[in-house]
Amino acid sequence: MQRQGLVLAAALFLGTTGVAAADEPKVCLSGVCLGASVAEIPTNIKWEPVNVSPKNALFRGPEYDILMASYLRADQPVLNQLKQYRDMMGNIAGLNTGVIAALQKVRGSCVRFTLEGKFYSDSHHLTTVTVKPYPSADGKTQTFRVSQMIRDYDDVVTQEQKNALQATLEGQFGVRFGAARQLYDVPYAQNRTPNVDFGLGQPTTVFIGESVAMRIGTDNPDAYRALPGCTKQVKVD
Repeated sequence: MQRQGLVLAAALFLGTTGVAAADEPKVCLSGVCLGASVAEIPTNIKWEPVNVSPKNALFRGPEYDILMASYLRADQPVLNQLKQYRDMMGNIAGLNTGVIAALQKVRGSCVRFTLEGKFYSDSHHLTTVTVKPYPSADGKTQTFRVSQMIRDYDDVVTQEQKNALQATLEGQFGVRFGAARQLYDVPYAQNRTPNVDFGLGQPTTVFIGESVAMRIGTDNPDAYRALPGCTKQVKVD
């Protein structure tokens, strides 16, 4: 059954490399902050298990090792570490402590690339974190950063509770939250259609996404191909 809820979006105007300006407020959930590098994600987060395929699975053959190495720029020991966490389709299954440690050593990706992980907050609110590489202005370097966060508040169902939560978030973050239908510059999570039915009795979902300024260049394939090692000349003879 499709989940219904009030979607609140924080429109933060961050730098083109995903880093908040000095005068911008930090928006953090359980110590995980929008725009933070993967190295800044707290190590005490208890990530939900990712669906890793068995070592003898079909998609663990050497051809899939080559595929991963074709778009991730990293030394072979780092790629070997990431291979442990592939799913049944040969992709990295999601975020956990091991994957985050390895991503800190990945120089970047030649293509658009995102990873998602889930954890429960101290108050047992399911929280989904997405990271992706952000190219520098010249494209020569990339940094994996938190690009969006989604938190489900299953116990916030009445309009009074929703209003109180919105006031709390605005007071905590110092930014204005608004209904999803009023903010068009904040992209939604892939495959998640925002539901703006404000009916009572439905759980609340808070969505915190990157702003237009934060994602400048990240939708351009050339921004990733500028990373050293991503473009190779083909010899015809």
